[in-house]
Amino acid sequence: MDAEGEAGFPAKIYHYCSTETFLRILESKELWLSDIRHMNDSKEGLWAYELVDGFIKERVRSQPKGLVEFMLGMYEMWNLNLLKFPKVSSVAVENGFDDFLNGNATTAFIACFSEEGDLLSQWRAYANDGRGVAIGFDPVGFGLEARPAYRSREVKSATGLTPVVYGKDEQNGIIADRLDRFLKEAVPYDKAKEKAAGCVADLGAVALTFKNPAFREEREWRIVHSPMRLGECDFEGAVADVRYRASEGNVVGYFPFSFANVGSPVIKEVVLGPKNESAWWAVKGALKANGFANADVRKSSASYR
Repeated sequence: MDAEGEAGFPAKIYHYCSTETFLRILESKELWLSDIRHMNDSKEGLWAYELVDGFIKERVRSQPKGLVEFMLGMYEMWNLNLLKFPKVSSVAVENGFDDFLNGNATTAFIACFSEEGDLLSQWRAYANDGRGVAIGFDPVGFGLEARPAYRSREVKSATGLTPVVYGKDEQNGIIADRLDRFLKEAVPYDKAKEKAAGCVADLGAVALTFKNPAFREEREWRIVHSPMRLGECDFEGAVADVRYRASEGNVVGYFPFSFANVGSPVIKEVVLGPKNESAWWAVKGALKANGFANADVRKSSASYR
C-alpha cells in the first residue's frame, strides 16, 4: 500500500482495466462513471439498505414520545419511497433517497479504484484475467473532496471521492452517528417529515460507501456521482451528458469524467498484469504520446499464468 498523500488520500489509487480500456483512458483522458447496479457485488446498495432499515426499526421503538413523529416519518420514507413533500425545499431532501430504494432506478454512478496496485483478485476480475493493467492515479489530481456524494443539482455537491467502508461495526457506527445528529431535539409535528427526509438523504449518501465485508481485500476507493434525475434519462448537476454502453447484454448508462484539465498529469504509474506481455518501451511510448511521460511502468509480481 502506498503512503498517505495529501488531504487524507493515498499517494496513488489504482484502476484495473483491460489494455484496450487503458489506451482509451489515455487518449480520451476520461474515466467512465457507471451505474452502480452493474457492479460486481450483487448486493451493492441492498447491503446498506438492510443495515439502515434495522437501525431505524430499533430507534422507532426506543425513542421518547417527542421524537416519534420524526422516526415514523423517516421509516415511512425509507420503506415507501415518500420523500417529496410540498413544503420540503432543500436540495438534499428533494433529491433524497428515492432512487436508492427503487430497484429499477439508477441510484448513483461510480468509478472504482484500489489502494493496492498488484492484487491477484483484481487482475482476475477487472483486468482481462491478468492481461490488462492497473493505472495508478494521483487522487488529489481529480480535484474532488474526500467525502460521499449527495444527490444534488450542483456538480460539486453531487461528486465525491471516498474510501469504501467494509467493517460492519464501523458501518453501524456511521449510521448511528447520522441518526443521532437528527435525534438531538424534538421538532414540531409539521416539520417532522422534512427533518426525517433530510436524515434519509444523508444516510443515502453514506450508504453508497458501504460494501459487504467479503470484499475487504479490494481496499476500494470510488468516485461517486449522484446528479439529480429529472426524468427517465434527464439529469441536472451531472459532470457531462449521460452516455450509454453495452455490458454483458445490458444497456448501461454512464457519465464521462474528464481529467484533461487538471494542473498536473494525474497518471503516476502503470502496472502491467501478470499475463500482459507488452513491451516496456511501447507502454512508455503510449504514456509519453498522451502527456504522461513521467509515469512509471512496472510489471506485476504475481505468479499467475
